[in-house]
Amino acid sequence: MYGWCGCIIRVDLSTNTIAKVPLSQDVARQFLGGRGFNSKVLFDEIPLGIDPLSAQNVICFAPGLLSGTPFPLTSRVEVSTLSPYSGILGDGNAGGKFAAFLKKAGYDQIIITGKASSPKYLLIDNEQIELKDATDLWGKTTWETTDILIERHGHDISVACIGQAGENLVRFATTIIDKYASAARGSGAVLGAKRLKAIVVRGKNNVKIADPETFKALVKADLKFLTTDKFQTRVAAIYGSHFGVLHWHPGFRHYQKYLKAKEIPHKLRPKAWEKYEI
Repeated sequence: MYGWCGCIIRVDLSTNTIAKVPLSQDVARQFLGGRGFNSKVLFDEIPLGIDPLSAQNVICFAPGLLSGTPFPLTSRVEVSTLSPYSGILGDGNAGGKFAAFLKKAGYDQIIITGKASSPKYLLIDNEQIELKDATDLWGKTTWETTDILIERHGHDISVACIGQAGENLVRFATTIIDKYASAARGSGAVLGAKRLKAIVVRGKNNVKIADPETFKALVKADLKFLTTDKFQTRVAAIYGSHFGVLHWHPGFRHYQKYLKAKEIPHKLRPKAWEKYEI
C-alpha cells in the first residue's frame, strides 16, 4: 500500500488493551485518510443518544494521505469525536509533527475507546506501543506535560495532550499538539473523561511512494509555488489565514489581484490585533 501504512491502532482504555488492526484497502481507497477515516469509525461505532463524556464515546486521530511524505504543509492530523459542546460530529485539525510522526511510525489511525481507571498516556515508539501511568502529569498544563514527556522520552517525539480544562471536562477544551497546535471541538474534554492525558509518538520510517521521481517533481513544483507566489509570500505569510475569512476583498478573489498592505481592510492588519496581545 503506497501512501498508507496499512495498520490502525485500537486502544481500549477500559480493558487496558492495545491492538494493531490491518487497514482494509477498500476502506483506504473510499475514505483516503484523516477526516474520512475518522468519520467512518464514528458513524459505525458510536451509539445514538450517548453522553459525549461517557465511556461509550470514541475519539480518533488520523493523519492525511500525504502526511509523512516530503510534500510540504501536509503534517496535519484530524482529531474527531462526538463533540461535548455541540452533540454532533466534532472535527479538529491540527499541525505540528504528530501526523508525520504517526505515519512514519507505521500507522494510519488511532482509535480510542473506553475509560481508564486512572490517568494514562499512550506511548507509540515505532512498532512498540504501550499505555503508561500519567498520575504525575495530571494537573499539569499542556506546556508542562510536553516538556516532561520530552525530557522522559527524548526530543525526537511529538506530543498531543490536554491541560486542566480537559481534565475538568470543560466542554470546549481542546487537544494541544507540540505546544502550539490546537485540535478543537471539545476533544480535550473527551480525552479528560477517558483519563488519557497524552499521546506520545516517535516515527523513524519513510512512507512508501509508488513513483518517487514523479512525486519528487510535484514536491519541487509545490515548493516553488509556496516560495514565489505573491499571495503566499506577501499576504498569507504576513497576515495569516485570517485574511479572506473576515473580509475577502472582491477584487482579490481567485488571485485576480495582488493587494498592497494599505489596500487590505484595516480589521485584518496586525494593528487591529494589538488589544488581544499579552
